[in-house]
Amino acid sequence: MTTFSDRLLVSFLQDAFVTDLLENQVTLDALLDVVISPEGIGVEQLDVAGIRRREFALPVFETLHSHGTDEMLGTTSERTRIERTEPKRGRLAWVDVCLDVDLAAKVSLTGGPVDTIAVRNLVKKLEPFNTMAELRARMATLYPQSIVDAYFERFRITSVAQFRREPQLFLEIVSKQPPPFDPNDPSVSRRFRVTVCVQIQSEVRVGEALQAAKLSRAVLDGETAFVATNHEYEIVRAHAFLVLFPDASVTDATLPGMTAAQTKTGIRNLFRSEGMLAHFA
Repeated sequence: MTTFSDRLLVSFLQDAFVTDLLENQVTLDALLDVVISPEGIGVEQLDVAGIRRREFALPVFETLHSHGTDEMLGTTSERTRIERTEPKRGRLAWVDVCLDVDLAAKVSLTGGPVDTIAVRNLVKKLEPFNTMAELRARMATLYPQSIVDAYFERFRITSVAQFRREPQLFLEIVSKQPPPFDPNDPSVSRRFRVTVCVQIQSEVRVGEALQAAKLSRAVLDGETAFVATNHEYEIVRAHAFLVLFPDASVTDATLPGMTAAQTKTGIRNLFRSEGMLAHFA
């Protein structure tokens, strides 16, 4: 199956191949989903806008960091704090293909600006209730159950009468309706740059492939600094890891008791649960 790996490596030289793989097979929604978490926007449209960087057989060396204390005992004791950084002295991992891909996006707003802020009496907001069970149920319509439980525990509220006696305030923030999505509005356009790390497996050895991908990602994450926040989204990972398996090697006999389609779905779900993508080329 060496031919499979070599053929794919050569294919990554072609923009058309990369675009088709990411847009039509892996899908850009899935790719973006593993690296960012939108906050206040919904991604309506995605396209590959360009490939900024393309590197093959990328070695990634881990930097070793050591911390400790040296102590010398004698007539006088001396203690020295030691911190060492040793670049390229740790584990070595390989990435078959590394791509910096620009994605052109059009987004909709899922929340509008604040319209009004009001402070209200919480008791009046929750009425009517006569029992603790009813009070808790009414509270659960405003807050997650964990917050409701923590509230009653923190303030040691054990009766409806006690709750009514103590002044409680409710902060109500009302947002304006977001504008309707208009794909022709220039303000809805965004650009995302995603670093895609591809590892090619010539055989379907799921455990080995997952170990190799997680090792590479761990080393890369340790060597990469990135800004993790944005007013519209949170960057959850610096790299999108994509593992490619040969499609032809998956049959109804690959995993006992599973069809080829079930095997592929299971492998995709396994990698997705680890924040990675698996695809069969």
